[in-house]
Amino acid sequence: MPVFLSQTTIASVKATIPALEAHGVTITQQMYDRIFEDPAIRALFDKPLHDVTRSQPVALANAIVAYAKNIDNLGRLQSLWSGSRKSTFARVSCQRITKWWRKH
Repeated sequence: MPVFLSQTTIASVKATIPALEAHGVTITQQMYDRIFEDPAIRALFDKPLHDVTRSQPVALANAIVAYAKNIDNLGRLQSLWSGSRKSTFARVSCQRITKWWRKH
């Protein structure tokens, strides 16, 4: 069943776009720096840490900006991402995530 967002929510998300475009990579880089302090989380990624820390923050920031820009047309996001199949978390094994979340 689809979930509809209020116009207030849509406007709030769209209002973050300039900040996300200007600082999104910095924000996501800081997030990854923090989560990778935990060896269990670091182990969820199948690439060497230096590869992940270069590419993942940019990919996540781009995904967040795309979401914000298309918040009023989420169907467009589905078509954009289903064509590329390069999800932000494509490098993470779903099975490994499930196992990790069950432990924690």
